Amino acid sequence: MGNTDSNFPEDTEPTSPGDWEPSTPGNIQPYIPGNIQPSPPGGGAGSQENPVHFQRQNYERIRNRLYREQKLFRDRRFQAGEEALGPLNKPEIEWIRANELFKNPQFFVDSISMTDIRQGELGDCWFLAAMSSLTLDENLFAYVVPSDQSFQKMYAGIFRFRFWQYGKWVEVVVDDKLPTKNQRLVFTTSSSRNELWSALLEKAYAKLYGSYASLVGGNVSVAMEDFTGGIAVSIKTSSATSDDLWLMIKRALTQQTLASCSIESKNKEDMEKDNGLGLLKSHAYAITEVDRVRLGGYSVKLFRLRNPWGHKEYTGAWSDRSPLWNGVSDQEKVRLKLRIKNDGEFWIPADVFHANFTELELCSLQPLCQHDAACVWTITSYEGKWISGISAGGTDGGTFSTNPQFRLTLLEKDDDPDDDQVSCTIAVELIQKYRRQRDKSKYYFIGFDIYAVPEKYHNHVSTFGKRFFNYNRPAYSSGAYTNSRSIARRLQLPPGEYIIVPATYKKNQEAEFLLRIFAKRSNVSRENSITTNDFNPKVTWTEADATNAKPLLKALQDAEDQGENLSASEFMELFNSVARSDAYHLTLETCCSLVFVVNAPGEQGWLSTQEVKQLVMNLNKLQGTFEEFVDKESGLMHSHDLRPALSAAGFELDSTVHQELWLRHRTSTDNICFSHFISCVAKLHKLFAIYKELKNPEPKNIDQWLLLFIGM
Repeated sequence: MGNTDSNFPEDTEPTSPGDWEPSTPGNIQPYIPGNIQPSPPGGGAGSQENPVHFQRQNYERIRNRLYREQKLFRDRRFQAGEEALGPLNKPEIEWIRANELFKNPQFFVDSISMTDIRQGELGDCWFLAAMSSLTLDENLFAYVVPSDQSFQKMYAGIFRFRFWQYGKWVEVVVDDKLPTKNQRLVFTTSSSRNELWSALLEKAYAKLYGSYASLVGGNVSVAMEDFTGGIAVSIKTSSATSDDLWLMIKRALTQQTLASCSIESKNKEDMEKDNGLGLLKSHAYAITEVDRVRLGGYSVKLFRLRNPWGHKEYTGAWSDRSPLWNGVSDQEKVRLKLRIKNDGEFWIPADVFHANFTELELCSLQPLCQHDAACVWTITSYEGKWISGISAGGTDGGTFSTNPQFRLTLLEKDDDPDDDQVSCTIAVELIQKYRRQRDKSKYYFIGFDIYAVPEKYHNHVSTFGKRFFNYNRPAYSSGAYTNSRSIARRLQLPPGEYIIVPATYKKNQEAEFLLRIFAKRSNVSRENSITTNDFNPKVTWTEADATNAKPLLKALQDAEDQGENLSASEFMELFNSVARSDAYHLTLETCCSLVFVVNAPGEQGWLSTQEVKQLVMNLNKLQGTFEEFVDKESGLMHSHDLRPALSAAGFELDSTVHQELWLRHRTSTDNICFSHFISCVAKLHKLFAIYKELKNPEPKNIDQWLLLFIGM
């Protein structure tokens, strides 16, 4: 085999539908315990069977071609050097291929174990703790780290790994150039120096998030979710007794759950400082086993933990060298796999664990199957966006209703034997996307509230406005908003209809999010918005309307007496000349849109006097609608009120359609003048009219069809 590096100019696939695209909103996926979940169903792009090729790099195609040409892969998408490192101050690093660093490099040496993972100079203990937990589940590990790759068979300098990212599985490829110093690996290593799966997995994860620097500091639950697609929760150890924690974790580890723990530090100076028992503060430990040690006529509850450093262990009661083990039989020591070795793994009593550790992280693939191993439930995923001005309402009472809303109907009563409540068990997780990239992470404070929908609103198909939230309190709240990637809660609610409202704490903070609802099969959910058109262009005036519009009617009569058709500019002059204030003036662009709306196909852009009269009547009515939402001092309507104003005018819009409409008409101040409002109404009226006339519209779905033209 030659040792020639290849830039491989064709190391990416042509762009195709499904390549790193968001999952379909409302994608319902059944889950059966034992499967690696969740992923799009039916083997589609992003499913377990068909992971998305990250950055469109196809492992099989690249490896096969390079192997034929006897060349080695050089990853142009993650260049060895400063690009891959990010802002890490390590000028002495040299990037060396594995087959140049070791005489006999191996992907695996013997069996997989936690000792294959030893932390180096990178502050990513959170990632390595999750990696340690991953080795405990053979099925999960085999999927994330495919075993059909090596440095001997069909070696081409390319390796692949799989991660779950926001509803889809992605496959990341890397070359085997690794960062070294003095011919030794700088970051993650194995107890067998020439075993490299853990170092390459770390490199692939760094590529996924932009650089090695992006892995410095993090939350174990993030990596756990990325390894499994499960749902992660954080638990304060103080919320339960030591016995309850022991039982909870014991049960969790038997049900496809990864677990870790840490000790909170009060300040930066205490981070990774020894607490006096060999335990490090602000340092992630993997929980690998829960058991009892039998001693005479009694037993002691124990946890087994692993420090990803691969050394530095707990030194108290029941630690490796504790004299308490002298009273334990050799058979019992063998059963508990006691090793008197500074390898980072140790036993610790449940009461000592409870007294020292403050945070517990659990990532479960079976959040609703605590009592029934054969239970079947569904995951429903929704992609969404918080967009400044229209759907990033925050927790502000005046704009909270503009946050995205999701309707949940709970039909099936809960069968949880731990309580006698008539309720439904669900799990809800809110994940903010793409906030950890390259050298920084910027997570907003996020949370969600769940509101019961009164029976009188069960047929209400549109979003709820300010009035609903002012008069109704949440049936459930996720609690204090937290600046982490995700927030997840397992809860019980009585059967009924609910609205889930995900939000950032502050308004106008823009981000994408994924909302996942884990529920029984007979429960259903959907986005709480639907596109309908009840706008009525045929307006008749009341006597009061005519009285209020006397100046406009007089100007209209003068135009009619002249018997002339009006152009867009002439109509603008007529309307603006009698407008009650400058705030209600129309722009020429808006008037051109109005002429386009009124004209039939083939007409030449003129308005007849009858068309002018009908148009004026419509504008007078819409002016009244605008005034319901306008700020009296500025004469402008805030963008957060655009959706309810359009609803009052007769247009209900799906969230995505509304967002695209706003992005087309967006202003720098997030305020909308009367002319902008009329322009939006005119566009919607015309598009709905065109769609209605089409015999076979493509696409048939009104929302998808509108999205093709709404931005024009």
